[in-house]
Amino acid sequence: MDTPIIPRVVYFDGCCEPNPGGWMGYAWVALAADGSEIAHGARVKEPAPENTNNRAEYFGLLAALVWLREQGHLGVLVRGDSQLVIRQMEGKWRCGAENLLPLYEHAQRLALTTRATFEWVRGPINHRADGYSRAQLPPAWRRAS
Repeated sequence: MDTPIIPRVVYFDGCCEPNPGGWMGYAWVALAADGSEIAHGARVKEPAPENTNNRAEYFGLLAALVWLREQGHLGVLVRGDSQLVIRQMEGKWRCGAENLLPLYEHAQRLALTTRATFEWVRGPINHRADGYSRAQLPPAWRRAS
């Protein structure tokens, strides 16, 4: 029986094209200590008035945290290139936007149960999750970040 590989870090990302109101792609990717990919997930939401880049980032984070909980992984470092989401999750910035508050609260509950920690990274470091989130968009809306 193989021993499951424990992720060292999980990256998340999200995008909305056009922003606001467009197609919303979001994704996460889990990496082992050697940098190899263990797992990933990605989804898309059709255009809707409430879709924004910030909501897409939270959807990516929530998908990552749900995966960590379902797999029973605790204490994993979660990285993202959204300063807004990371600083809110760290408790450094207040979440005052009504459209983000339910997502933030759900993410906080999942973070507690998974004992996740958070770190902001610059966009290029987050290239895998960014690529997966953009790949979900219809071809006409895929562009480099």
